[in-house]
Amino acid sequence: MDSDKSFVELQARYMEELKEQIHDLESLFLLWEKDQDKVHVDKAMGILHSIKGTSGSYLLNELSSFMHLFEDFIVDPRMHKDSKFSDTLFKLIDSVMDYINNFPDVSGKELLNSFDQTLTSNEMKQLKSCLILEMSRSMVKVYTDVIKNYGFSVSSVNDAFTGLKRLSLEDFDLLILSTNLNGFDGISLYNALLQIIPDKIKKQNILLITTDPKKVKRMQGYTGDLVLKSNTLVDDLEAWLDKNYGGPIVDIGTNKSEGESDLGIASYNNIFFIDDSEAILGLASHIFKKQSPDSKVKYFSDPSEALETMKSDIPDLIICDYQMDKLNGGDLKKEVNKEKALENIPFLFLTGEKDESL
Repeated sequence: MDSDKSFVELQARYMEELKEQIHDLESLFLLWEKDQDKVHVDKAMGILHSIKGTSGSYLLNELSSFMHLFEDFIVDPRMHKDSKFSDTLFKLIDSVMDYINNFPDVSGKELLNSFDQTLTSNEMKQLKSCLILEMSRSMVKVYTDVIKNYGFSVSSVNDAFTGLKRLSLEDFDLLILSTNLNGFDGISLYNALLQIIPDKIKKQNILLITTDPKKVKRMQGYTGDLVLKSNTLVDDLEAWLDKNYGGPIVDIGTNKSEGESDLGIASYNNIFFIDDSEAILGLASHIFKKQSPDSKVKYFSDPSEALETMKSDIPDLIICDYQMDKLNGGDLKKEVNKEKALENIPFLFLTGEKDESL
């Protein structure tokens, strides 16, 4: 009992520290209200991201989930155009301050409920919500770019434990569940959710993404759809979204000026894209065709083959995965630099790792 009391006291001290961050958040929203500069929203996102992580460490799970929802709410610029957006921001801040000032008498569940109540009272039409459970950041980016076009606000987690917590506390219109997760795999997570929140998970709209369709047999009573993680993944994902949610509500190319490439590489005539994953090569091909259709791209799953080819067919740009089994990107770059004709070619690494030596 003494240890429980001590931990609550520790949480209370954190609440005092949190007040300063909430005041900073309020200041940023006041600045945004004045000049509509996106930089203020970006800074606010940083504060919200920090709070949701730290509050989770203090086992303030409802506060962490509230910050997830808050972050999802302000991230989409379409929400900024609503005349009630600013008023909603300040009401949400008031809810957090009320929770802080009255902790622990105000429950976390009351705080979480106040989010929907605030949006409802202000008649804010919130986007459909989607949670992506996937370990690979590059794959999350691919899924997000597609799903956002169908009118979803998208958030993601890369480990099963955080996913379990969020799904227990929050509601989502769509769950993208990859079998590739930290902690334990997506199938084990699904089975765990069936035990913890059976009624909720049975009603949840779920799309499973996996490399092996046989894995579905391990999912207890799963009757939902699946998309294979293959070189047609983006096309298959779009087809599934078309079937279940109608066509996209956002045209990917609407913000492009004539002759401009979203990828910023239209001036390159001969691009080498190197990755030992056939799925990634397929995704890359799909993205290039949609966002930079005039770019000439050659795809290689074998870095040694790419190296030999570029000796006689010199590329203007090399885009290369850093982590490959046969020859990693760093070693390939060293081999490329040995060739006089190739040493000055722009070389772009793709990696989910933070390595200052790159």
